[in-house]
Amino acid sequence: MTVRIQLGAPIWDGHKNPKFGIAEYRMVAEQLEVEVLYRSKGTGGKPFPHIYRISRTKALTYPVQVRCGVRLRIIPVKDFDVYYQEVPCGGI
Repeated sequence: MTVRIQLGAPIWDGHKNPKFGIAEYRMVAEQLEVEVLYRSKGTGGKPFPHIYRISRTKALTYPVQVRCGVRLRIIPVKDFDVYYQEVPCGGI
C-alpha cells in the first residue's frame, strides 16, 4: 500500500542540502510518496516538481526532530527515489 503526503515546503539547509520533514503519524503505509507544493516566490516555479518515494522502513531510520509537538523524520531530498518526473509541456 502507498500513501501520498503533500508538503507545503521543504526544510532549507543553506539551499545545498534541502530536506523533507515527514510526520511519523502520516507514515501509515510501507511506501510513502511525497509531493512538495512549494513554489518559488521569484519565478513561480516548483523547485521540487517531482513525486518522491521512500519506504517507511527506510524513512524510520532518519533522525527525529520535534516541531510544534509533532515528531518529524528529517530526510535529505537526495535520499528519495524520483517516482514521477514532471515534464514541462511545450506549446503546439
